[in-house]
Amino acid sequence: MMEKRRKTLYAIYKYSFHKSVQRTVTAEAAGVDGNKYLQAALTCFASLFDQNSIDHLSKMHKKGEATRLPNDVMAKAGDIIFWRVNNSQMKE
Repeated sequence: MMEKRRKTLYAIYKYSFHKSVQRTVTAEAAGVDGNKYLQAALTCFASLFDQNSIDHLSKMHKKGEATRLPNDVMAKAGDIIFWRVNNSQMKE
């Protein structure tokens, strides 16, 4: 008897936050400090993975319905995070 095979998809992402070389007119007029906001962006992004999963992670369908996606942080090593998202689909 043949066993059903599960298709597994892996994706590798690298995020790099940096201050823009060219300032916008709005940022220049407001005297915005890009270094301050850069650190805030890094802290905010890293905080997503502080827990063992990201709460309320969902995928929106074309009809406007949302499906929650089970996920878990499997390992962390420095700035590297191994995060699993289960995008299970039931099809007939």
